[in-house]
Amino acid sequence: MRVLLEGARTLGGAHGAVLEICLLTLCLPFEAVAIDLERINWRNGHVPVPLRKGGARILPLPGPARQTIIRIAGASRATGQAVTAGRGRRLKHADVRLDRLQDWLADEAPATIPVPPWNFHGIRMAGRHALLEHGRTMREANAAVGVVARPTSRADILPPSRIEGLAAVGLEVWCEILLGGGRARTGKG
Repeated sequence: MRVLLEGARTLGGAHGAVLEICLLTLCLPFEAVAIDLERINWRNGHVPVPLRKGGARILPLPGPARQTIIRIAGASRATGQAVTAGRGRRLKHADVRLDRLQDWLADEAPATIPVPPWNFHGIRMAGRHALLEHGRTMREANAAVGVVARPTSRADILPPSRIEGLAAVGLEVWCEILLGGGRARTGKG
């Protein structure tokens, strides 16, 4: 994952930004391209992103993801699409094809070549697995990747704000794991 993150930063541009945001937030490309700068709540680091079947979910942006977006946009008060810094043609989900992204990485960041075949769902599941290995709860790990298990009882039903809180904590821990060499706090949240 660290090799891919470095590759995303080397690649740069909107496509590198999509990959970097996906790695830092464990989101899918269609969610990353949907982040509009003016919709980010900078106070709590949350932004609404669409769901595949309609509606939206709140994507927590951990500190490193917010820093990446500010680096790309130049300022937190910018407007437009986050991955293009609000400049130029708006990137669409269809523009982020995995095969092309992997080819560009092979050309621009050759260190990514030894990385086994990967995809965005694999990145998410690897992040979820790392959170579980670092002592996070199943609910927290699932919330971090945007998976909410079907409740089996009334006690299992969580309000959206609680799910967002679990996801936010999980993603902060994920970034500590990813950027800190794997050392993260292991307390349950």
